[in-house]
Amino acid sequence: MCIRNHLLLVALVVCLPWNLLHAQTDVNEKELAEKHVSESVAELFRMMHDGEFGKHYSVISPPKLDWTDIPSLLAKAESSESLASFPIHTLSSQSQSDCSEGVVALWLIESIRSQGEYPSLNPMFHCLDKNDPLKGKEMHQAALEAYQNWWSSISESVDLDDDEAVSKAIESTNPLKDKNICWYGAVNRC
Repeated sequence: MCIRNHLLLVALVVCLPWNLLHAQTDVNEKELAEKHVSESVAELFRMMHDGEFGKHYSVISPPKLDWTDIPSLLAKAESSESLASFPIHTLSSQSQSDCSEGVVALWLIESIRSQGEYPSLNPMFHCLDKNDPLKGKEMHQAALEAYQNWWSSISESVDLDDDEAVSKAIESTNPLKDKNICWYGAVNRC
């Protein structure tokens, strides 16, 4: 009797459609990505979406983040959602009323590379080649790929348990080196 029930169960499992066996709840990709974002980064971006960034953070320096936030920022960096408020260097005379979540995330990674300083005047890219200019979304995509490759290279070559080695690798390698883009108003950051 046990063998018969076992064979029946095996036959039932084999005959069930694959999607029923592996049914998932309705979790959209954004919710799934949010689960991989640290609480501090999620809260920071929530404030930016709600237009509350300036109420909670100083405009003198970017939010205090460290290299452990880079994976969370890279998860946000793929987004093209507009933010209601976001950090801008206080010395910038460039008016900027709109910025995507993804560009700000990359800019915040660059602020980590800058040892907690603003990496440029604004969270926007500048095309270096006037003969072959990239447009906004193209620059974002090129920068995203550069930062993803940069982080992948660091995380594969450096012991992530060694804070000093990670910090040194982050500061000494430039994701945008030899790319056609730079941060707007960046000094020595291209």
